[in-house]
Formats: sequence, C-alpha cells, structure tokens
Amino acid sequence: MVQGATPHEGRPWVGTALVEVHADGGETPDTPLTVRLTRRAPEALSERVPGLLSDHLLAVDGGPHTDNFPQFFRSSQSSAAVAAWMRRDEAANLVVDRLMINLPVTKAVGAMMDSRTCRVGLRDREGVKDGEGFLVTMAADVAGAPVELFPSLLLGWSYWWRRRSTVLRGSPRDLPLPPTRLDLVEKGRVYPVRLEDYQRTTWPSPPPQNASGLARHGRVVVA
Repeated sequence: MVQGATPHEGRPWVGTALVEVHADGGETPDTPLTVRLTRRAPEALSERVPGLLSDHLLAVDGGPHTDNFPQFFRSSQSSAAVAAWMRRDEAANLVVDRLMINLPVTKAVGAMMDSRTCRVGLRDREGVKDGEGFLVTMAADVAGAPVELFPSLLLGWSYWWRRRSTVLRGSPRDLPLPPTRLDLVEKGRVYPVRLEDYQRTTWPSPPPQNASGLARHGRVVVA
C-alpha cells in the first residue's frame, strides 16, 4: 500500500508515493505528449524498464480536512513534487510561492483548487534551489481527475523535454514554456489536461530561520 492512500469526501488522494514516469508522443503539435504515471509505495524500487524516464517522491497534503500534516511535513522535505489542498479564500500563487520557498529540494509544487484544477509552479533549471521558474494553471476536462498528480505530470514533461533536448542538441537547455495540452494516464485511464495562464516568476531565497517552516492552509508553520 502507498502511505496515506486515503480519499476524503471525494477529494484527491492524500499521502506519499514513489511516482514512476513514462512518456510517449509529443514529437509534433498534433500528437500531445502522453505521460504515464504509476504510484508505488515510497520505499519501492522502480524496475529499470525501457521507457522509464525517472521516478520521484510525491507528497500530498489534504489541507484543513485531514490530519496527515506531520507525515506530509516529513516526506515533503525529500519530495521532488508536492501538492497541497487549499482553502477557497487562499490565493493559489501565494500557496505555491510559500511551498517553493520552504521546500528547496522540491522541483514542482501544486496548489489544488478543486477536483479538476491545480495551479502548479516548476523550477526552470535543474540543480537550482531558488530563482527562475514559471506558474501555470492545469485543468482536466472532467471532474475527478487525479489533480494531486498534476505537479508530477509537469515534472514528467520536464524530464521528457530535457532528455529529448540532450538527444537532439547534445546537452540540455533551460526549459521553454510547456505545451497547452498534456495527456495524463494512470491505471489505463487517459485524462487530457489543459495548460493555461502561464506566468514567469522568480522565487526568493528562503526566509530567516525564525520564519522558516512549511506553509499550511494560508499560514507559515514554524519548524
């Protein structure tokens, strides 16, 4: 079992998982990139099969409706992707900003807005803890999509793009803005995801120690 794999009142899955990333297509504008994501237990070892782009830890917070925050706090420290359920009165960009600032190893962060929409931030360069990146709104065509996987979907696209750039040009380059559509596949089901409202941004250096900690539900939790 994946840790914390518990839905709450129809809301997205909450917990920590090892996410395996496979990708196909995307060679032309007429063939959207299909990213297949598989969740496994955090301690699982991925089989190095052909087509496996990468694997990474995903930590998902259930927001004010669950009590998994201590476990989320621990697992998020080493997770490449993080998703957090937000309140209706919160600004999605601020939720992403706070998580990006307080989780320097995280590459992609998502503020889950509803059952089909997530505001996602992605760091622009590998190995850079702070600095440039972009924000994008990712929305599925239907409700009930695994929005907690949208940060992993965008991260999967970045893995694919860098690998393709290396093959074509001999070395990876800084990421461009992603396409306007990505297809997410989990357990054989396809979820077309639209990407819109792009915004280039810069995340500042981490705050002073007395203001450090993870943002949760619109406030900073001091570590």
